[in-house]
Amino acid sequence: MCLDFENDFGISSYISFLDSLINEPNDVKDLRKARVLFNFLGSDQEVANLFNAIGADLVPNLEADNDVNFQIQKYYENSWMTWMA
Repeated sequence: MCLDFENDFGISSYISFLDSLINEPNDVKDLRKARVLFNFLGSDQEVANLFNAIGADLVPNLEADNDVNFQIQKYYENSWMTWMA
């Protein structure tokens, strides 16, 4: 990591987040269907392998990660309450 410039770790945080969603080819397939990812590598297995490999050594912005996780949980809870009504 090069420390001679200011870094908010935005890209590494985003890749780390995607890595947390992708563990196997079916995860890639689901993200493709939702139009979150576009696969130009070939197989979904290759995409899963890529994210699992590069996600292992990333340094995410923990504050941003916590904020995203909080927002996802909040959305999930609101969706659940709407569904229950």
